[in-house]
Amino acid sequence: MTLSTLLILHLATTCYMTGLCWMVQLVVYPQFARVGAEQFAAYHRAHMAWTSVAVVGVMVAEAVLATLVLLNDRSDPLALLGIILVGVVWINTFAQEVPIHEKLKRGYDLHLIRKLVAWNWVRTLAWTARAIVAGVMLGRVG
Repeated sequence: MTLSTLLILHLATTCYMTGLCWMVQLVVYPQFARVGAEQFAAYHRAHMAWTSVAVVGVMVAEAVLATLVLLNDRSDPLALLGIILVGVVWINTFAQEVPIHEKLKRGYDLHLIRKLVAWNWVRTLAWTARAIVAGVMLGRVG
């Protein structure tokens, strides 16, 4: 695989996740508060099922591609920043987001929904920064 192809795939997966995260941040998670207690459990189950389909494979691909970008040039500060941001996203996902979703499986909890929205800003901003970094890296190749 050429460096250009690697960087294009890297940018594509990152932009996909960035766009998806902004949609979740601004639309999906705020809707949790509006669903209502009676419908919440079913709504949340459907959200979790479909989100897993849309996210898991791309997150793994993005992490692999970011690792390959770093391995291509370990001295590149942008590649290092990119992998650090992947770490931020993954740590936040498994230390904050997943446990909150596990608790929300029990039912509607406005406090937990607000906590989910607040913590998701970490991922939203980290993915946005990753998209910028990935774009700059591709732009340097010309």
